[in-house]
Amino acid sequence: MVKNIYKNIKNNASIIAALAVGIFFAYTAFVGAVTTRSPGALLQVGDVTSSIIRDNTITGSDVNKSTTITLTKIIAGAINATNTPNYLLGDTGIGTGTPKARLHIQGKGTTTEVALRIDDSTGTTTLTVLDNGNVGIGTSTPKTQLELTGKLTVGAAGIGFNDGTTQTTAPAAVPIGTVATYASSTPPTGWLNADGSSLLRAGTYANLFAVIGTTYGSADGSHFYIPNLTGKVAVGQKTTDIMFDVMGETGGATSTQMTTAQMPKHTHVMPNTNGNQAAGDAGSTNGSFSNGTTGETGGNELHPNMDPYIVLNYIIKY
Repeated sequence: MVKNIYKNIKNNASIIAALAVGIFFAYTAFVGAVTTRSPGALLQVGDVTSSIIRDNTITGSDVNKSTTITLTKIIAGAINATNTPNYLLGDTGIGTGTPKARLHIQGKGTTTEVALRIDDSTGTTTLTVLDNGNVGIGTSTPKTQLELTGKLTVGAAGIGFNDGTTQTTAPAAVPIGTVATYASSTPPTGWLNADGSSLLRAGTYANLFAVIGTTYGSADGSHFYIPNLTGKVAVGQKTTDIMFDVMGETGGATSTQMTTAQMPKHTHVMPNTNGNQAAGDAGSTNGSFSNGTTGETGGNELHPNMDPYIVLNYIIKY
């Protein structure tokens, strides 16, 4: 039986050879069709007819490994039986040969070099991840772990904090023109020392000028003064009191000298000039008196006019 099989193969060798050649050319044509119609590698550059990266080798017209290329389409996986790309069948690594995710980017260290950057169609950066872990949304140079340039919308659950509390509404902003006490001589960002400085009405302090105007005076038509609370305390406005009825009105003194009109009413005891009679004694008319004084006392010094105090800094929001 074996002898008969060998004889049949020997007699039909030319037919078998022709069949093998046909199968080879058919396979070659199929592979060529798949390569030109659909992506056949983990990374495909451009359209299906553009350069292809396959097994660490870049193929295509005038492309080599040192060329910087722009990926317009990335397909991870392979072609299935129907020539349809299976997207993300495998993990893709950039900078690493052992990716642990669908897309795994290995940076070069812990520096500020950009590991991942996404731009919109106009070239404006929308997302940046640096090697040191800083993430920027709307900025290409994030200086903190998360830096946002733009508007942040938070869902109904609010913002959670490390102490377990949640804030669902934003705190009210400090109104421009607010005056507050501050325990440092250097004001925080967005505030000024309320020292009577003259500021430009336009530009940085335009919003403050819109609130207080020239209530506290102005040097000229392009400047305005802010309140000067150095060495002063603030008093609430009272429109029915002439001393406190106008915003920006000032008064008072740290010390004063009393006048006769300000002294309380009082009497003095006159001395007995002859040893017989005291002034004001209506029971006797004996004795004689001469003009004189009761004696002088006092230092004629100013009277302090201040409550106990501690010095702090007044600041104004602009």
